[in-house]
This record gives sequence, C-alpha cells and structure tokens, in this order.
Amino acid sequence: MNRNREYGIRKVMGSGNQQLFYQLFVQSVIIAFIAFLFTFCLIEIISPYLNFNLFNYVLIIEKNLLFIQTAEYMVFILFLCMILCFITVLRIHYTPIQTEIHGSEIKRHKHGMRNILLGIQFFICWVFVAFTVALYMQAEKTESTLFNTLTEKEKANILSFSIYYMFMKNEEKLALIERISKFSGVQDKLLADISYLKGISGTGMQMEKGNPESSFEVNVMNVSTNFFQFMNIPLLSGHTLKAKEDLVAEKTWAERQKKDLLGTILYNYSESYTICGVCDDFIADVYNQSPGFVFLPSDFNYYVGHCYLKCEPGETADIKKMIEKTLKETLPESIHPHVTTLQEDIYEAQAIENKLKGIILFFSIVSLLITLLGVYSTITLDTERRQKEVAIRKVNGAGLKQIILLFARLYIKLLTVSAVIAFPLIYIVIQIWKKAYIVFFNDGIIYWAGIFIGITFITALTVLFRILGIARINPAKVIKNE
Repeated sequence: MNRNREYGIRKVMGSGNQQLFYQLFVQSVIIAFIAFLFTFCLIEIISPYLNFNLFNYVLIIEKNLLFIQTAEYMVFILFLCMILCFITVLRIHYTPIQTEIHGSEIKRHKHGMRNILLGIQFFICWVFVAFTVALYMQAEKTESTLFNTLTEKEKANILSFSIYYMFMKNEEKLALIERISKFSGVQDKLLADISYLKGISGTGMQMEKGNPESSFEVNVMNVSTNFFQFMNIPLLSGHTLKAKEDLVAEKTWAERQKKDLLGTILYNYSESYTICGVCDDFIADVYNQSPGFVFLPSDFNYYVGHCYLKCEPGETADIKKMIEKTLKETLPESIHPHVTTLQEDIYEAQAIENKLKGIILFFSIVSLLITLLGVYSTITLDTERRQKEVAIRKVNGAGLKQIILLFARLYIKLLTVSAVIAFPLIYIVIQIWKKAYIVFFNDGIIYWAGIFIGITFITALTVLFRILGIARINPAKVIKNE
C-alpha cells in the first residue's frame, strides 16, 4: 500500500509480474530468516527454564524437539509469505498505472486494515497484561493471608520437613526431631501430625457425648502446647492449652455461635474437652471457606508426621543443610528428604498464581513488544508520508500541540476502543475466577486505571518519540523537496 507509486513506475519501465514477485518474496524471506534466527538464539538461551510444574502435571519442553518444530513453523511462514506475495502481485497487476502513480487508492483506503490489525494487537495486549497484573496481585494477597499472624521474614525463618515414614517407630521420629532441634541457631520446634497446608487432623465434634445428632462441622487440629506462641496467634480471651482436657476455639467459629463459649464442654468421640480460650483466626487455606478451627492438645507420643523449626535470622540456610545431612544419614538411601521454609511451602501451595504468573508474564511481555513494534512502525510510516502536510500546517501557524494531536488521535482511538472491548471480557473472567478464593485482591477502579494508564504511557512514549522528530522539520526544506 505504501509502495504503490514505486510499483507503478516499475510497470511503466517494463517490470513484469514475475520480477515483482521475486522482489517481494526475497524481501519477505530475508525478514523471516532474521526473525527465525533471533528465535533460535532465544530458544538456546531460555530452554533450561522451559520446564513447568503445576499440581501433579509436569511440562518439559525439549530443546531439540522445539528446534525441529520451529523449523517446521518457519517453512509454513515462508509458504504463507509466498501466497501473500502472489496475492499482492495480482492486486498490483489489476490496478491501473495512473491510480498507482497518483496514489488515490492509498488516500481512499486510509490504512484501514493496518489500523484494525493494530487494534487487535492492543486487544491481545490488554488481555495478557491485565491477567499478569491480576496473578501477581492475587499471589501477593494469598501469600500474605496464609498464616497471617506471621510476618514474611518469620515465615522465611521457619523450616518445614515431613517425618511421615511408616517404617520408623514414633519413638525414633521423636528422637530424631529432638536431635535436630538441638542444632545451634534453632529457637523452637513445633510438632504436627500433618503439614498445616495439606490438611487437618479431623472434622466435626459433638455438643453431647455419644449423641451423633449433636454433631457440628468444625476443623480439628491436634497441636502442641507451644503452638500459639510458635505461630504468633494472639489469644483473645481465656488461656492457652494447659491440661489435656483443654480446648481453644478460633474466633470465626466462636463468633458464629453467638454466645460466650468459655467453659463449654465439647466431645470428640469419647473424649471431652472444655473450651478454655478463644484465639485469633488461623488461615491455612485460601480456596475453601473454613467452618472454623478448634485446637486440641497433643504430646504426639502416639504419632508425629511433620515438624517445624523456628531458626535465628541468618542461620536458616545453614540449619537447613545440617537437617538434610542428618536425614540422609538416618534414612535409607532410596529416600530423598525435602526440607523447605514455610514461605516456600506457601509458594508451592499456591500453584495457580505462582506458577502461572511467570508463564503469563512472558506472553505479556511478548505481546507488549509486538504491539509497540507495530505502533512504532505505523507512526514511522505516517510521519514520513505526511511530512508535506505537517510542513504546510506549520507554515499556517500550527504549534507542537496541534501536530501531536494530529498523529496521536489515531492511537488514542485505538487504545480506547480496544480497552472498551477487552475490559468487560476480562472483568467477567475475573469475577468467575474470584469464586475460587475466600480472599481476593482489590480489582476496583485503581486496578483498571493503573493498567490503562501504564499501557497508554508506554504507547505515548513510543509515539511521541517520532512525533517530536517530525515536529522539528524545516517546512521550507520539505516543500522544496516536494
């Protein structure tokens, strides 16, 4: 469309369809080979990072196979280029020479197809950027919500490891944990029957002993007496677990009962427990609404399956190495112990946010770069094509503001229209996504305005760079050249 005049002159000089096809196709092949050379280099660099784990699924992308598939894709692109060049030659063949030289078709067309494609690029960019920001904000929200009584630094200084080995006696497990807890830099240990992020000790208790009809739903956790101190869970009323018949209720469940629960007796099968205190909320799940927790005392002499260790700041990494070494020496060679921090456990538990956000971020960056390259290409062609118009406007008194608006109007329209189409669709998906959580990031006006302003600002910088260049041209020089 931009070279119709050139093609018209070539036809006058005797250039045929075959020569024009070779010219266009060779140019397309050169551009395609440069692009694929860059792609092959990129695959070589990022291939070690192209393995993803999501829940029980593992995605492994083999570099050699990816090279082969990219080469196949390159052949397809070259074939597509050949078809497009052939169509272009046919269009030029049936276009009158006068129309090509005078350029009336270009003026009439007004680059409509180019603008539509650029609008589609903006639409795709909105989608990826919006979901990338949403995933990062939701990941931060869930990470801060889980075990919210602990700070981020405290979570990073708590080591977590499983001791769920059926071949070991419980006495051997306790002795191993006691040995590990004596390491220098270990402040405190917390025993558990299961990882707090992977389940609970039980569900349901009874108001009356031996009466199944008095059962009610509640999450039951068997904890050590130092549980509340270790997890920094404040007690709102009463006292912590002191006797084996004591029970501490969580605030969420206690408030739902709408009465003073201190002194109330609850039954767990044949065992009776007296509510001695009410503590702040214990949040170990962001996907399912909790009916509330009750905490029962346990010395774990019967069974222990997990252990948490609170470490001195700066000593966590060294203690982790010592624990791994000790476990390898104690356990059979076929078992590979896995020691993590509580912060790492939280990261792994939030697979949807933390694993997908990196993948979506990659596609977001790619779509943004492609869109900005399209914007830069478009504004470059527009400024070069309309130099005479800008020169005449400057002669007639047009200032920098008028020239900027002359070119920026198109991009303001593209940004606005594409956002109006994309944002409602994104909003619907986010509302559906929100139903999977009990906590969700603030997807209010600040979220949408921040995305729109951010993309608009980046686009404005790209456009303004070229507009300022044409605004500084010398009108006399441009008109003289014309």
